Amino acid sequence: MDKATDTESAWEKAVRKVARRERSSYEIRAYLSLQGFTPETIESTLTRLRAVKYLDDHRLAEDLICRLGHRGKGLTYIQNRLEVKGLAIPDEQVLKLLAASTGKSDIERASELLRRRYPNLALDPHLKKRAASFLIRRGFDPGIALRASGVELEEDSGA
Repeated sequence: MDKATDTESAWEKAVRKVARRERSSYEIRAYLSLQGFTPETIESTLTRLRAVKYLDDHRLAEDLICRLGHRGKGLTYIQNRLEVKGLAIPDEQVLKLLAASTGKSDIERASELLRRRYPNLALDPHLKKRAASFLIRRGFDPGIALRASGVELEEDSGA
């Protein structure tokens, strides 16, 4: 296959991939690599995709952060999803985007999630540890999960 045909084939495959749903540069690079294209062809295809705005890692990251934030996911979960897509965004920037999109801090989002999931949390002290575990599984920082659920840390009495 000549270089022009190879480049056009890579372009067509990449456009079909991003037409289904938005992808990151990392995902398209991996896909084209698995298809057997050369690194030069892959890079020229990525450059072309960016030029016509079919590929925008920053836009994808912002969209993913907002969607996951609105679905009640915490920072750890969101960072893991970003990492899978090859998007390295600092925690501070993720928290800023979350606060801007939801209008709430992490502790406020965690508390709201608990009010919906456990409406009787304040009345039943046995639910507090379960509620904290629920938040941790959703990717919230353990300190935030404990504060939002009202779990009191037991003091070490052996000292």
